[in-house]
Amino acid sequence: MKRSLYHLLPLWLVCILLPLPDLFLWWRPDDGRAMPMALFFVGCASLVAYAFREDINPAAINESERPELLWDKRMRTVGTALVLASLLFSLLWLTLIDARDFVAVFLACSIIIPSACIVPCLTLFTGKPFAGVLFTLFAVLLTKCLAGAVVVTVYGWHASEHVPPYTDLPWEDPNLHVWVFLLNTTVLCIWAYLLGKRKFRAVYERAAAQCVQQAA
Repeated sequence: MKRSLYHLLPLWLVCILLPLPDLFLWWRPDDGRAMPMALFFVGCASLVAYAFREDINPAAINESERPELLWDKRMRTVGTALVLASLLFSLLWLTLIDARDFVAVFLACSIIIPSACIVPCLTLFTGKPFAGVLFTLFAVLLTKCLAGAVVVTVYGWHASEHVPPYTDLPWEDPNLHVWVFLLNTTVLCIWAYLLGKRKFRAVYERAAAQCVQQAA
C-alpha cells in the first residue's frame, strides 16, 4: 500500500492545493462553501480516476490474486488517500477560515464517499479517467436536481420564494432538500459501487482469458 500511495502522491497534492487559491484569494464569507468544496471534489475524483487508470485495460495479470482481492486492495488504497486528504483539508479550513465550522468538515468527509464509489464505476465503463471524473460530477449534480424537483413537487413552484427558501441547502438546519439530496446520493453511491466492482471483476476475467488464449 505504501508504494501505491506514493504513486498517488501527485494527485493527492492536487486535492489539497486545488481549493487553496480560492480560499486565499477569492473566498468571502458571503460566498459560502460551494466553490472550495467543488474544487476539493474535483481533486478527490481525479485522484480515484488516476488510481484506476491501469485497470481499464490491464496489461499484466497476477494469477496469485483474484479480481475481488485486487478490488479490495485498490479501494483500501484510494480510501486511505481520500481520508488523509479530507483530514488535511478540514484542518486547513478550520485554521484558515473558521475554527468552529464543523459543517465544512462534514462536507469534506462526505465528498470522499461519492469519489470512492462512483468514480471507479464510471472510469471503468467509459474507459477514460477524465470522463469518469466529469460524469461523476454530473451524476451528483443530477441527484441535487432530483432533490430540487421533489421540493418543488411538495411545496409548489414558489418554493424558492419562501423565507428561507425551501430550495436552499442549509446544512446547519437540514430541510427536505438536504435530506432528499443525501438519500439520492447514498442510493447512487451504493449502486455505483456494486456495479463498479462487478465491472472490475469482468475486466480482469476477460484479461485473464485473453492471456490463456495467447499462451495456447
